[in-house]
Amino acid sequence: MIRNMRKLIGLAVIALPTIAGAFAPTNFFLHHDSALRFPVLHHNRNFALGVYKLEYGREDEGRSWDGKERNILQLHDTTESLVSAFRNPVTANVKGIFDMLSILGPDPDNGVRGQLCLNGKFSEIDATFFAGWTLPINMPGALSLVLYVPVVNKKVSDIVIKDLTPVTGDKAFSGVLDAKVKVLANKLQGCSKTWGCLDLCGSSCGCSWQETGIGDIPLLLEWRYDAAISCREDEEERARTHKDYRASFFARVGVIFPAAEEKDEDKAFSMALGNDGAWGLPISGGFSFNPGWHFKLGMDVDIVILFDHTKVRRLKTHPDQTEFLLFNKGLARKEHGVTWQLNAYAQAYHFIEGFSLQAAYQYVKHERSHLVPLCKGFDCKVVDCARSLLESDVHNVILRANYDWCHDSERGVVPQIGFFYKFGMGGKNMIDNDTVGGQLSINF
Repeated sequence: MIRNMRKLIGLAVIALPTIAGAFAPTNFFLHHDSALRFPVLHHNRNFALGVYKLEYGREDEGRSWDGKERNILQLHDTTESLVSAFRNPVTANVKGIFDMLSILGPDPDNGVRGQLCLNGKFSEIDATFFAGWTLPINMPGALSLVLYVPVVNKKVSDIVIKDLTPVTGDKAFSGVLDAKVKVLANKLQGCSKTWGCLDLCGSSCGCSWQETGIGDIPLLLEWRYDAAISCREDEEERARTHKDYRASFFARVGVIFPAAEEKDEDKAFSMALGNDGAWGLPISGGFSFNPGWHFKLGMDVDIVILFDHTKVRRLKTHPDQTEFLLFNKGLARKEHGVTWQLNAYAQAYHFIEGFSLQAAYQYVKHERSHLVPLCKGFDCKVVDCARSLLESDVHNVILRANYDWCHDSERGVVPQIGFFYKFGMGGKNMIDNDTVGGQLSINF
């Protein structure tokens, strides 16, 4: 946690002057993402509820740890190493397998033998519901308490595992060793549960993992303030030229409750529906400036700090082991890196009654995380060298359209609707989806 606080201070120093738990992060919006804030603040409405975002994306490629385009199951390792999975075992069921292979021939893990190629597809749909209450406090702007409740569906489908071990027919040591490893590879799906209680789904025709449930729940205290900045002293001239500048400010802080299903460590392709059991501290801030003529420019910053979380996890016992073939488990503490993002946007605001269009750029970065084993048999440096712990980032371009009925002041209920499309424009260690979605808010 101390490491995280230091990172937060560093990020704040950088960001202010200029304005988590799957096998790979995705570029889906945060459930409380500032980039999706509704453009209108209704000072005379006390309650709001609706769908903050309904977002869908499907992808079979992402960005690897070194920024290259690869299948979503190859982001950390181009191939999985079956032979290395048996090295330095803690689990009793795999003891002796690597020694047996070593007796059959030298260099059992030669970079080709026992290599498995994985392919699959990823899809996700999020529906985040929200309810907000404007607190009856006499102060500049509006102070609201907002609860976000996400429902998440994640799916890894069309999983195919292909054995790359060559078939040479050579009766020498290398040929015998190849044949033995190929037998182990053919038994992998049936024996992985015996070797390490690991459900490794995959076949020539493909299979899938899927989970649906409540996501982690953010509860935020949000402050928004609209200010008019006059640029004309003469009232009649100002009314005639519409030269009143307007500035809007917002700030948020709260807590993220770990209500989501955690990653099932006994299923190789399982993904957490939230931050894998970690509590979160979200902090946001930003401003927009309207120089008139139905035009706005704005910038937001979101920071999410996840607190350390301890549980039984899949851990490496040798540096050559790969992410999906870990037969050993142990108690470990995860020290999460800070997640932060910057949103910068331009908006044509209410240029046709309540209709607005917006184009935005978003940069998201997740700092490196660390794993600390808390049980015997595991080396700290080996455990912490997993590529899934490395930093990740992504660049997004977001297009939004919103319509609200705020111009009809006689309405008792004021709806707002919105639609968005997000382009994933590259990054690293990330599934950079193109996503589409919508929003609905009812203010009363």
